[in-house]
Amino acid sequence: MRNFRLFNWLAVVISLAIIGFVSVIFLVIATDTEEKETPQSNQEIEDEIPNEEERAVAKKEEEMRLAEEKRAKEEEKEDLNPFPNDTFSHAGISDERFEKYLSLMENDNKEITKERVDWLIIGLDFVSKESRSGFEERINSLEDKVQ
Repeated sequence: MRNFRLFNWLAVVISLAIIGFVSVIFLVIATDTEEKETPQSNQEIEDEIPNEEERAVAKKEEEMRLAEEKRAKEEEKEDLNPFPNDTFSHAGISDERFEKYLSLMENDNKEITKERVDWLIIGLDFVSKESRSGFEERINSLEDKVQ
């Protein structure tokens, strides 16, 4: 009887270990789906494309792709929310959240910064059309108070 209990306990422990291992492997695979692209060097482009005109076009395309990636990364940094304890981007902002940000600055002049006002101006494109004109007037009054 004692051996049977020991065997059951051992089976449960081994099963849990297998489930944990499989879960960790699945998590690693699921989160590592993004391919890491490295920019092609000029030598790689020359080796792949023998024609000089095509090579020049390929180099130009590669430069454009790298510039676009750099611009996208800079835009991502610009969209960082300047309000404390919030990570909402412009695209994820609701009218209520926008109202909260405006009220925060209207109620305390110390909270008004150029960075926040600029962020809200860009955010106007992401709020509902009904609220936009009222928000715009309030932001304009805040711009006058920017420290």
